[in-house]
Amino acid sequence: MAKKKATKSTTDTTPPHRAPPPDEAERRRIVDELDTTMLVEAAAGTGKTTSMIARMVALLREGQCQIDTLAAVTFTRKSAAEMRARFQVELERCAREETGIAKQRLVDSVARVERCFIGTIHSFCARLLRERPIEAGVDLTFEELEPEVDARLMNEAWDEYVAELFASEGEALGDLVDLGLEIEHLRSAFASYATYPDVDEWPAPEVELGHLQPVVDRLREYISHMESLVPTFPDERGNDRLMNRYEFIVRRSRQTDLDRPAELLKVLENFGSHGAVLKQWPEGTAQGRQERDRWDDFATGCAQPLVERWRENRYATVIRCLSEAKTRYDRLRNLSGGLNYQDLLMRAADLLRDKPTIRDYFRRRFTHLCVDEFQDTDPVQAQVMMYLTADDNGETNWRECRPVPGSLFVVGDPKQSIYRFRRADIVTYNQVKTIIERSGGAVVALTANFRTLGELVDWGNDIFDQEFPATADRYSPARRRMLIGRQGGSDGDLAGISALVIPKECSNAETVVEYEADHVTRFIRHAIDSKLTVPRTQQELDRGIPREAQPGDFMIVARNKWNLARYAQKLQTLGVPHQVTGGSALGQVPELSLLVKCLSALVEPDNPVAIVAVLRGELFGFSDEVLYAYREAHGKFSFRATIPDKAPKEVSQLFADAYGRLRRYATWLNRLPPLSAIERIAGDLGLTVRAAAAHGGNTQVGIVAKAFEMLRAAQVELHSIADLAQYLQDLIDQDVEFDGLPARPHEGSAVRIMNLHKVKGLEAPVVILADATGKKSHGVRLHVDRTGTTTKGYIVVYGPKRGRRSPPLLARPANWDDFATEENRFREAEEKRLLYVAATRAGTQLTIVNREAGGNKNHWQFFAPHMDGHGVCEDPGPQAPLTGETVHLDESAVITASETIASRWQSAHEQSYATAAAKEISVTPSGL
Repeated sequence: MAKKKATKSTTDTTPPHRAPPPDEAERRRIVDELDTTMLVEAAAGTGKTTSMIARMVALLREGQCQIDTLAAVTFTRKSAAEMRARFQVELERCAREETGIAKQRLVDSVARVERCFIGTIHSFCARLLRERPIEAGVDLTFEELEPEVDARLMNEAWDEYVAELFASEGEALGDLVDLGLEIEHLRSAFASYATYPDVDEWPAPEVELGHLQPVVDRLREYISHMESLVPTFPDERGNDRLMNRYEFIVRRSRQTDLDRPAELLKVLENFGSHGAVLKQWPEGTAQGRQERDRWDDFATGCAQPLVERWRENRYATVIRCLSEAKTRYDRLRNLSGGLNYQDLLMRAADLLRDKPTIRDYFRRRFTHLCVDEFQDTDPVQAQVMMYLTADDNGETNWRECRPVPGSLFVVGDPKQSIYRFRRADIVTYNQVKTIIERSGGAVVALTANFRTLGELVDWGNDIFDQEFPATADRYSPARRRMLIGRQGGSDGDLAGISALVIPKECSNAETVVEYEADHVTRFIRHAIDSKLTVPRTQQELDRGIPREAQPGDFMIVARNKWNLARYAQKLQTLGVPHQVTGGSALGQVPELSLLVKCLSALVEPDNPVAIVAVLRGELFGFSDEVLYAYREAHGKFSFRATIPDKAPKEVSQLFADAYGRLRRYATWLNRLPPLSAIERIAGDLGLTVRAAAAHGGNTQVGIVAKAFEMLRAAQVELHSIADLAQYLQDLIDQDVEFDGLPARPHEGSAVRIMNLHKVKGLEAPVVILADATGKKSHGVRLHVDRTGTTTKGYIVVYGPKRGRRSPPLLARPANWDDFATEENRFREAEEKRLLYVAATRAGTQLTIVNREAGGNKNHWQFFAPHMDGHGVCEDPGPQAPLTGETVHLDESAVITASETIASRWQSAHEQSYATAAAKEISVTPSGL
């Protein structure tokens, strides 16, 4: 088919105030070749969203589609909102500047712009299902399940399965007993298994153990030898662990029936590394060497091979249990009338695959599909894309689909494919790329980076040209140098590459994070106070962006989320507006833990431990002396109890007040809706004001408010106070990912703090790669093979962790070492892409944390050899804290809370909170 070339128009992929970029020819193809299916590989900072919007406007201008048959799919709701706004602005601009029939088409499109679908792939699939629910086999009023609701259904399904298993004494339960497995130890494996519904097969062939008697005989002989030596062992053994192992195995064998396979294997599992120190043995080094060799011979030649076969033998039963539990999970979601995110994708894909007439309907309903951030597309999303745009409605293998020319436009950067753990597989990217090329489509490369100073572009090219292969393979995309597209805007204080060096005196993670967070946040505060300048382009200056550094010019990026709160706390102290994304903000607000403690006491009024915990804690501040005096007077720790007459007057008054309040709270819980009662209790205790009075109170109060919203959503499924309290405690304990939002928006911009997986697609003039701790090597636990026509999954099952020890390995598939090796190759390749993402977020300055000692624990150590000749982030010196933000609260809440603070937080160990309460709190009748 001939390629339709767009007429000359006002749609231009070159931003205003710029000369044509070096890749202008490729950019013109995006808006000219509208009858060509196209994959645009857009490197970091090349304006991929701008190019996608230009393509959408060109399709409308040339009459290739109508506004209501055009759909654009993005990765997140935030990016969808941004694209929707930018698309409308560009559409209106072009409508004003065009003439003739093109102008009329665009004017008509502007009038109906709300009919253009722009949203996430999940919302797009939900729309398909809602338009044809009968054919899709879904509830006409289905709801999209939020992740936390879905997680609760998953846990409920597992609990139901376990209960049924014990009630029926089914075959699986007997098999688990014979295999020495406890069903509850499979819970975490079920959570992983159930999140991959697109896996067609979990191969679990039967593995024979073979004849065990020779092993039993040899083990008994060895144990007899151990028994003869144990009485000779000295009490002081230094660092030798082999003698301890001998003693343990002898004791274990006396309590074990070695003729039972499960018990035999429990003994054999102890034959790991020997830990021998030869000179510590009673008869010296010669004996130690002899026993070490005996151990190694038995372990490697007998015990370990059998243990490995035993775990492989268990695997088929484990997979059967996980599959049966998943059936319950699927049924519970159906009964709830809800679909989780994977359901939306899979039901839509199944609908398009199995119903040719429905596919034809949607093919006419959405004639042109544009997909952003394509490297993050998982296999089921790819199926929806290919079925929807296929030229053959009867093709049921998505890998054989051929898109109608021009119907599909996708934009992505394979060097930023970093979500394999969310099923976004680079294998899928390569498969779709092959389909597009095979069907006559084009692959267009955008390489001109408009975001970044030339110095940073050249630096990144020099590094990653050595990391990516010359030719793409199944693990990595090919290297492709970025070109400098930024014009002007190179002068300013905050420019170039610098290192923040942590001295070797900081030898552990705690001191490293403390030093680094303090240094980084004082640097930001100094840059703002000293009005250091940021290189700005003329385009930025024309938009009114000041040259002087603003909080929003800075972005702190950590590899993981664990220490994000530390940077937020430091910025709070310095009075710098900030926003945490991808952290665990609920754990930052102690008032929420205090609320849980109080609720726990209320739901267990006769539990003395719960009552004492709340009385002795920060809410009431009872001293040990007061509690002891009350107990000596035969007082009962229950707020329903009568205070004994023998108690001292002062003690009686304290308990009368505390028990009176707790009884009042219990009455509220009985008479009011659960969340209304909880909010009222929190207000009476002054928890909201206490949060507001802390440093960064604006954010703290926002987090409290968000926690109540999460409880409000959860009460649909959780009806009791005990369940709601436990849910809130789980959110705090499990480091649930949650963004801390201020109660009142910051005036002006804010420093952004986020982990690396949240930063993709974002940028900032000044980026700091922070948190030089926590780098560990985690073993592979799951491998999904999508290279064939059937998707196959393999999972390793571990038991619960025991203290600091690694969790025990319970079961694994046969040939797991081969699968793990393959998965590690994908993992290593993705790690390079993560570093590429980190290095390409900065516009003008990139600061990277290095360590003088312990570099192997630093995620950013990769960059250390490339920092020679670049600057150092100097310590700016002490920065005085600013006064805390004023938070406006409802007047009655402030009065009640102030009385509470005054009456309870005056004990010696609560003086800090009394001081906090004395801070300025503005009272208005408007509420939050």
